[in-house]
Amino acid sequence: FERQRGLSGNFLKKNGTDAKDHCLEKGGFLTFFINQEEFDKYTKNQREKAEHEWVGYIQKFPHDKELYLTVDGKDAIFLKWETLKATEPSSNDEHCVELYGYDIGWGTKDHMNDFPCEEQLEFSCRFSQHGLCR
Repeated sequence: FERQRGLSGNFLKKNGTDAKDHCLEKGGFLTFFINQEEFDKYTKNQREKAEHEWVGYIQKFPHDKELYLTVDGKDAIFLKWETLKATEPSSNDEHCVELYGYDIGWGTKDHMNDFPCEEQLEFSCRFSQHGLCR
């Protein structure tokens, strides 16, 4: 995993689509997780001073809030939704997924939430070898 920085050294912020494309251009994918171990490693080692950031999941079908794909086109097998996700009414334009960088209440730090893709957030790229993050 590699957090993306601009020329000034600050973490880059892009909308969800541009962040995904940026990682593809560098030979990787917008960061997603295969299992809890990988997620824990990332949140422990890569999130210093992290704000909310894009993670590499997208809705499989625009009107189905339960099925997500990773940006490499596979069914998502690991998602860590924030606790109110199941009861929170989502708008129809929240097709990307953010990872909370700090607690906005209710224990949300390091949990995921669906979010409008047009927003500008920080992001990381995943560079993997044989499916596992290197």
